[in-house]
Parts: sequence; structure tokens; C-alpha cells
Amino acid sequence: MENQEIIVSVELPVYNGGPYLKKCLDSICNQTYKNLDIIIHDNGSTDNSRNILEEYASVDKRIRLIKVDKQQAAGPARNEAVRLAKGEFIIFLDADDSIAPTYVEKLLGAVVGKDVAYCDWLKFYPSGKTEERRARRLDDKQNAFDRSSILALQKRIVGDTSPTNPLNLDLFSSICGKIYRVSLILDHDLTIIDVNTIGGADDALFNFDYMQFAQSGAYVDECLYYYFSNPNSFTHTHKIGKLKMFTLQYDQFKNRIKKYDKSSEYLRALDYRIFIQSFAAFIIAQSSNDNKKAKIEALSDYFNDPYVSEALTNVSARTFSLLFRPFFAAVIKKRIRFCLAYINLAIRYRNLR
Repeated sequence: MENQEIIVSVELPVYNGGPYLKKCLDSICNQTYKNLDIIIHDNGSTDNSRNILEEYASVDKRIRLIKVDKQQAAGPARNEAVRLAKGEFIIFLDADDSIAPTYVEKLLGAVVGKDVAYCDWLKFYPSGKTEERRARRLDDKQNAFDRSSILALQKRIVGDTSPTNPLNLDLFSSICGKIYRVSLILDHDLTIIDVNTIGGADDALFNFDYMQFAQSGAYVDECLYYYFSNPNSFTHTHKIGKLKMFTLQYDQFKNRIKKYDKSSEYLRALDYRIFIQSFAAFIIAQSSNDNKKAKIEALSDYFNDPYVSEALTNVSARTFSLLFRPFFAAVIKKRIRFCLAYINLAIRYRNLR
């Protein structure tokens, strides 16, 4: 079968897409690969997103617009899209991101005869600056990989045991920037957890499950997925109560490690996920609207969590770059005030990008 005969489903969940939506839709509709099945969920938008979506759907007959009356997370929409997909393969996007014109063509070319393929990202900041995110290669020898490499990818999704930059924790974990075989998802009844129930890591957990059954894959050595660092997106909207949900995520990982009878190396990787995620914990606390006393109390509770306490006895800060090493060394010593001051500077720097 020629590649051009293969239908590829594209799923886009939208909630108040705002000023980013048209750019995202244009990047999907103008792909060099045309045989697309475009499934879009309007998850109860209250802005003009539905009008924009209806306008595009009236022009491009490949678009199937599903209108949801109330706000819902991306996970349930994506689960439904898999069930509705006409394609042999499926890709997922976020509404404030976009893709290169050859995104589908190149990922499909890589994944035919395999179960998964992924590419690198180009990160866009509100200032207009860009940054390549290329920490996604499994090794330097090959772009196509077998079952053993799939398992290495699965373990890396849990956590990086030789971290240099905490921002790279989920470079392999995101559901975006990848193409999946629909039948594998359906045959094993794989689903994406509603992020509202666990606070995060929904993509990583889905990918952990998917890699348990995938047999082969490929890496496309290009920045084809365009990620926009949107300060108003779900992942940048912080409430201090989210810290209490980290345990729910760790439970999910630990349950899967046990369910699939994984080695102790996976538990070591989980320790490092917990360690690295302390960076996110401090960002959430510092970015919240709570007073300093409440932030310190929440972070003290975070450090007293059994998962965190145990993980910090099994990790080291020495692999981090010099920029991040002082922070993680302080995390091990539970120096909350120092870490808060560090994160405050990091947030200020990010906002200048």
C-alpha cells in the first residue's frame, strides 16, 4: 500500500483556543499529506472558538466537529477520537500549538511497518524567541528501533536517571509530536486518564501503557512540532492544591510498574521523576496567589509525602548542569526558602523570554 492511500486521523481538543486557534487549524489543513481525517472537539468553549471551528469545518470537509456542551479535559476527547478514527494511525495536537507543513508526511513515512514514531519540537516564547528541544533521541546510532529500544523508551518515560535539565523530564512523555497505530490502542483498550483526576502526567501514563505493547518505532530527526509557551494554558495555570495530586500520579506509575512486572530500574527511574518534579512543585507554589506562609506549609507537606521522602534518599544532583545543580542539591536537603528564592528568579527569567 502506498503511503498516500493511508488515512491518518488528527485529533484536536479545543477549549477557548483564542488567538492561537487559526494558526493551529491552518497548519493541520495545509499539510503536504492530504489524506486526513480531522476530528475536533470543542470542549465547551466560551470564547469565539466554536465560530472559528464552524467556519473551518464548512470549508474543509475532512473536518468532523464534535460539540461538547460543558468544559472537559483533553483526555476524554482524545479517547473518543480514537474510537471514532477512520485512520490507521492517529496524531494528537494541542490547540495553542501548530505543526510543520510536512509533519504528517514525515511521521507517516517513518511509522509505516512500525507502531510509533516521534519527532523533535521547536518551542516558541511570547517574545518571539524560539528554542529547539532535541533531547528526544534514544541513542546516536539509529532512527529506527526495535523492541529493546521501545522498552528503553518506556523506562525513560518514567524518569531520567541522569538528568541535566528538569525541563527535559517529559520530552519523551508528551502525547504530542508522535504518531500512533490506532489498532494497538483499541486492541489493548488503552485510554488517557482525565487530567483533572490526577493533576498531570496523563500523557506519560498513556505512553507507558502504549510502549508496553508496541514492538518497533522510529525517530524523525527534525523539529516538526511547534510548541507555544502559552502562559494562560492549563499547564501554566497553577493552584497550590495541585501539589497534593502528585501522589496520585506516582501511584499510577507504581501500579503500572507492578502490573507489567518491571525491574527495579523502573522504580529508580520513578525516584528520579519524583526528584525532578520538585522543580515543578516549587514553580506551582511560587506562581500561586497564596501568601508565603501558605506556600511554605504546602511545600513542607510535599516534602513529608512518603514518595518524596523516600525518593530523596536514592537520588543525586551531580548530573544536573551547573545552572540547576544548586537547586536540586537544596531539594535533597529540604531547604525550602532557598528553593523558593531560586524558583522566583527562574520564573522572572522565563517571563523575559
